[in-house]
Amino acid sequence: MTIENYMSNSVENMPSGFERDISLPPFPEFDDAYLPSNVALHFYFAPHRTVEQFDEGKPLLQRADVFIPEAAGWNEQTQKDFNSISKGGDEKRYRKLVEAQQIHLNSGYAREQYEGLKGTYKPVVLIDAHRDRADLNVGDFTKRYRKGITSDVEDTLHGVASALASIAEMAYARDLIMGDNLGPKVTELVTNHPRLSNKEQVNVLLVLGFSHTELYQAMVDSGVFEGRIEETTWSGITEIDIETAVISTYKRGEVPTRDDMAEFLISWALTCTSLAVRPDKKLFNFDALYTRERDITTYIGQRVVDSMMQMGEEGLSIAHRLLRSVPTQEDAQLIADIANQAQELVAASFQE
Repeated sequence: MTIENYMSNSVENMPSGFERDISLPPFPEFDDAYLPSNVALHFYFAPHRTVEQFDEGKPLLQRADVFIPEAAGWNEQTQKDFNSISKGGDEKRYRKLVEAQQIHLNSGYAREQYEGLKGTYKPVVLIDAHRDRADLNVGDFTKRYRKGITSDVEDTLHGVASALASIAEMAYARDLIMGDNLGPKVTELVTNHPRLSNKEQVNVLLVLGFSHTELYQAMVDSGVFEGRIEETTWSGITEIDIETAVISTYKRGEVPTRDDMAEFLISWALTCTSLAVRPDKKLFNFDALYTRERDITTYIGQRVVDSMMQMGEEGLSIAHRLLRSVPTQEDAQLIADIANQAQELVAASFQE
């Protein structure tokens, strides 16, 4: 799904059998007093997984006066650790955030964010759901999805849809909390900070994942912040992954189509396979099949997903068998053939 379609609420809300009853209360009413008049907001949206996905975030962070990262489950020590890193910090502080699961250990994006923040002396404000909201701790998405897998393809689609809807509901609740916290916390900081209180313009940078655009959209729609949302940057990519697209569809009160759910299941199955199969397997190096890096392998992975979608129910059945760990030799060979063909086509297109 393109970013333009993603942000334009372009999904038709037609009955598909995947309707789920989730709670989506309205955002608070915004007014002119929500933020000090000298505060300008900058939003940076990214999947926050790879080094490249923070490329466009680096100059924004350098220009910012205040940094607001996504940090679900934070506590007061987390706040101290982030600000300690900003003041020079050390690896120990970063590792503490990793251990507290505020930053994914193997995320190149998180490492780039840490390096970009280190020694800048920029205040860090956390507005995400606090650790005392344990009910909003999504945890490992994959564990939730796996609970939906059954021996029946259609039941699996519906089970996984329920997991995605549940995750969407929790993500939306976090967006509401961010909306409640952003104004008061930034106001308190700017009012009391000796360097910021008299500054003509205080630039506040919010760095959030692609599935957390609802706060931004609510602020834009309110009309209150016209001219005060200075910049919105989208991590240099033009396509939204299907997982984020389905979660955000539910967050908008809309319904994913069966094709959406089929694409998600195929994409997820290939991702799981790439993690499960060692690189030295002879048929195909699945670790190069479907990565989330912004490089040639992403294009290969998407071509394989697209090819399996074009196979209709057969492609979906293969994905289902992969998830149940019962693929046939024919399944493995077919995916390998598709992937190798995609690799050749993409390599050729990059050489042109």
